[in-house]
Amino acid sequence: MTTRTLTVLLLATAATALAARQAHTILYKPEKGSKTVYALAFTFDSTGTQVTYKAKLTNEVVDVKEDGTFIVVSYQSDGVTIVDGKTEPSLAETVTAVTTYDKYGRPTAIGGDEATPESFRVANLTSFIAPRQAVELGQTWSVTIPEDKEKKTPTTTHKYRLVSVENGVAVVEMSTAESGTEN
Repeated sequence: MTTRTLTVLLLATAATALAARQAHTILYKPEKGSKTVYALAFTFDSTGTQVTYKAKLTNEVVDVKEDGTFIVVSYQSDGVTIVDGKTEPSLAETVTAVTTYDKYGRPTAIGGDEATPESFRVANLTSFIAPRQAVELGQTWSVTIPEDKEKKTPTTTHKYRLVSVENGVAVVEMSTAESGTEN
């Protein structure tokens, strides 16, 4: 009886180990009307003084095409500027932009009456770009969005790691950074 129990436990452990090595296809499936909200914050140096800008960034999916591309309306609100530890409401107006993403989540176009090059930068920084191949738990991938001088956006690099997959929902760690710019 002890031998059978041990065999079953070994098989269960082996099955769990195989499941952990299973490759998962990760692709964002946007639905029209869905919203995501981010806490946007960035810090920069302004003539020797550290300045932090914080705002709420809301993205709403307004269209999903048959080929998987999707269109998102983004706007910032509740902006504050922090200088020398003092918080002030931001004087910046609410900025609304309309961004088109390919089926993997890479921003491809931006428009809207209030869209600016900074709007495209924010889209590049906050986008989730799915891997083009299946990934295993713990596996990493990176995506680089090259500098675009016409759109005035610097090179942006995303680094991802698949943390877990449960009930069809993937948890992914993400870090992003710009390079090749002084701002």
